[in-house]
Amino acid sequence: MFCDIDPRSVGYLTGIFFSICLDHVHGSKAELTMLGFEDWAELLRRNFPEDRVESILKNSLIEDSPLDIPHHLSLLSKVGFERVDVLWKKGLFALYGGFGKADETRH
Repeated sequence: MFCDIDPRSVGYLTGIFFSICLDHVHGSKAELTMLGFEDWAELLRRNFPEDRVESILKNSLIEDSPLDIPHHLSLLSKVGFERVDVLWKKGLFALYGGFGKADETRH
């Protein structure tokens, strides 16, 4: 998954190699994930017709293959980021990333 990081999500900032991702994530337990999906579905229903809401929710599970935060952070560590962290999380959505010294072999 993170072994083929999209180059658009990776950057250099003052000599620091980083990747930031805003995505939906699973909770640590199925019940927490379901609560997050219910909250998201409620938000979607305020803005889309019901058939579109169902489509969005189903596609997100298929296309995104969401994991819980510990798995995301572990994968970022495995591909060489020195520091990984969650910057923001609400319900199913999280902003997380990895940071490390720039390395010429990562280009």
